[in-house]
Amino acid sequence: MVDLLQFHDIIIYKKNTLINKNGCEFIKNNDNFDKEKAYAYIASIFDSASFVEMQSCITSLLKFIEYNPKHKRWICRELTDSMVRYCSPYLFASLFSDKSDKNIVIVPPKHSLIMFMSTCVPYSKSTVLVMEGLRKFAERCCEFGEPLEASITEDEIRSVLDVAQKKFQILNIIAPKKPLKILMFANSHSEFDNECGITDGIDREAIISVYHPREITLHDRVFIFTHELGHALHMALTNDIKIMPYGFDEFSGFFAEPPKTIEEKQEAFANAAAIAILNGSELDKHLPKGFNKNSADWFNKYIKFVIEQHLSL
Repeated sequence: MVDLLQFHDIIIYKKNTLINKNGCEFIKNNDNFDKEKAYAYIASIFDSASFVEMQSCITSLLKFIEYNPKHKRWICRELTDSMVRYCSPYLFASLFSDKSDKNIVIVPPKHSLIMFMSTCVPYSKSTVLVMEGLRKFAERCCEFGEPLEASITEDEIRSVLDVAQKKFQILNIIAPKKPLKILMFANSHSEFDNECGITDGIDREAIISVYHPREITLHDRVFIFTHELGHALHMALTNDIKIMPYGFDEFSGFFAEPPKTIEEKQEAFANAAAIAILNGSELDKHLPKGFNKNSADWFNKYIKFVIEQHLSL
């Protein structure tokens, strides 16, 4: 039987007895619905160390819900409540820990999995929406696999952000109100090395998802992360990734091969920002081999120019 000593300070399982943190035994339903088993399925999701493991746990929970349709509302509410309890305290503590500052929250893999799940599974009273979210997330888990190479470390991320802030005050633009959230994952992604996004609304939030390399690559992992930071800067400057920052078309002539499509321009801007951040710093060893020093100087001037234009508005 389940013997989990503690589940987020809320539920304790011991010797086949289900009790709450105050020591009071829960009363089970007359229809023999096994609440202890339900809690165990939920706990297994929060204890998952990878997307593959989490997909299996979610699939098991969905089957359990199918066998207990009269209790699906209660199960979904327990899951979403636990999701909030799991994520919120960690973020709150991170904002005031010695290793964090007000602009950055770096989230370790297990918490990142739950936060990723929360983007698919809404905190909602609607059982239909929660169930749909769980199925959607289980499908998304298939996008992830085992890593082939080591990912960037937390110390390396902090070094990049420290350089970027000192040179360009970049976090003042990317994370003016809410901290830049960096989700660290223990898996690779089938399509991306990293991903970046900014939420809509007044209190927008920038999120960078850091995966392990999906293949053996010659690209430097520090440069890959800094490139993603360039995408975050782009979105913060324009509020739309399809709109290029001010003066980019004139500036793009400094590239060896000027970008033409919007996708090429997006990648070119991110590369320019990454080179501008790393060039001339203690991290310049992570720059691509053979990059043009003269172009790097122009990249630095341009990134500084667009940031100053943005801050002057």
